[in-house]
Amino acid sequence: MNKFTILLLFFFSCLSLQTEAQNYIGFQFNYMQPLNDYENNLDAHPKGFGLSYMFKPEIFKKFYIGAQFGVSMYARDSYMQTVAIDENEILDIEIEEEDCFFAYNVLGRYYLLEDKLINPYLEGRIGGLSFFSTKMTDEDYDKYYENSTSFYGTAFQLGTGGGLAIHVNDNLWVDLNVLYNRGSRTKYRNIASSDAEYRLNPELGKFESYTNNFNYALGVQFGF
Repeated sequence: MNKFTILLLFFFSCLSLQTEAQNYIGFQFNYMQPLNDYENNLDAHPKGFGLSYMFKPEIFKKFYIGAQFGVSMYARDSYMQTVAIDENEILDIEIEEEDCFFAYNVLGRYYLLEDKLINPYLEGRIGGLSFFSTKMTDEDYDKYYENSTSFYGTAFQLGTGGGLAIHVNDNLWVDLNVLYNRGSRTKYRNIASSDAEYRLNPELGKFESYTNNFNYALGVQFGF
């Protein structure tokens, strides 16, 4: 049984506890600060967006259970690549590459205060990062070049931190969140824009390291 399956089973077992729950959907902008070798291997800090869902079962007081999914990008570049049209003709086309990861987590959140203007909370997460790259070209040239997505590796993450939920009205909160994530070792790609050989050969752009990071999030939550 892989790690992702375990996370799904844990989340759905939590859903079975839901009785007359309070439900919340959130949207976040995420900014990640990689640490140590992870930071040294990236040219830029990852930025992206996330979607979250939380509920508060009646059996718990001030404690919420939920899940979060997001995607972030940390490298992007465009470059020319020569492709063969037929045996006697070649064509230079522009390729755009984006290096990204999916983030998915099961979370638990405990509010120190509720129903105040500013509500501080503690949060713990367990989840992962799955790294991938996409290469694409203009639709005018797609018959000469096949767009592709390559996956490189998945890192297991354990996060702890907290934040503030600022009450705007009965059904809307602004959410500020900071987490330290301890990430396992995995492979990923970071395109080196200064090196044409790296651009054309995915094997040369691969790195491997632990993926410890700080994640800063700004978002909104809607209650229903």
